Amino acid sequence: MDATGEAAGGNAATLVSVIVPMYDVAPFAAECLDSLLAMDVPSGVRCEIIVVDDGSHDATGAIADRYAAADAAIRVFHTANHGLSAARNFGVRQARGEYVTFVDGDDMVTQDYLTALWAGLGKKEATDARHRETDNVDVVHNQTNNMQPAAEVAPIALVVGTFKPFRTGRPPHGPIQSASSTRLHPNQAVAAMLTGYLPISVWAKLAPRQWYLDMPFPDNRVCEDLEIIIPLLRRADSIILLATPIYRYRQRRNSLSHPRQPNRQQAQDFIRAITAMRQACAALGYANNDPRLAYQTVLQYMRLHRLVRRLPGDTRAWDSMVVNEVQQNRDAALRAPGIGRTGRLRIRLFCASRLAYDLLFDVYDIVRRGR
Repeated sequence: MDATGEAAGGNAATLVSVIVPMYDVAPFAAECLDSLLAMDVPSGVRCEIIVVDDGSHDATGAIADRYAAADAAIRVFHTANHGLSAARNFGVRQARGEYVTFVDGDDMVTQDYLTALWAGLGKKEATDARHRETDNVDVVHNQTNNMQPAAEVAPIALVVGTFKPFRTGRPPHGPIQSASSTRLHPNQAVAAMLTGYLPISVWAKLAPRQWYLDMPFPDNRVCEDLEIIIPLLRRADSIILLATPIYRYRQRRNSLSHPRQPNRQQAQDFIRAITAMRQACAALGYANNDPRLAYQTVLQYMRLHRLVRRLPGDTRAWDSMVVNEVQQNRDAALRAPGIGRTGRLRIRLFCASRLAYDLLFDVYDIVRRGR
């Protein structure tokens, strides 16, 4: 990767910062950094890699330091452990780029990761109208893909088929098309997010660094992506959605985003994030019984149920609250456009028998993790 080039004609190249929080990812850190160093860098762009070692107890920091010593494009910062949000915010403050993109330290990107995002942003030189029409786009979003085969790998989206329309080229319901990229109005992007076609994450996005300075991730809370995604989408004039997956992710227990032993504060954070999402949608004119909002609400509370199951002590009050929220939104959620048979089956199974639902997902997790 050439991180120091200049644009054609001697103009200064635009700097893009790749921010990589890492916590106890020693088995995966080299793989992540190798994939970043293998990225193609488009003409007119320079790239820096900001690694934030969030108080790791294993060899993560040493691995990152070794890579930084060998490549000037990598800068490593070691901090006390404050969580994923704090690590991302710290990385944003240290970044020098005009644009930033986030990569988790146990994940990988494809070789065309940066070129695809940059082309979507419309900043690279283009000679045809298909590229020219993306000028002045503020946010570029890309579908993610899970790595196969790997024993520790599982999809972060629990709804089966969340990404399937884009992988197969079959256009889903709504504004998203089967072309290689699609321009979305922010309201369309929010609707796509609510029905599961635009994943809730900050991975595989390219946006101005200033935005994350103005809207930092909520410190000391989990589910930060759910809390920030709608304000991020709403800030853009338009969003370009790339169809081809360029990001590969792992879901691991005891990671920055998936702690091995959750606690009640994390469950409270989850509820706060769901509430923030619903309030943001209400501000956009979504009624509480809007099928799209109801569907995403149900999905998030079913995810919360999976966390509550692992809490120590008496969780009956939590269980009752989660079940009540799902049942209140069930009928509207089942009417959500484009969610498919699998999404409806999942909701119906949860409402009919949480024991069967839990058993199914426990088996699913075992199969996915290869244990």
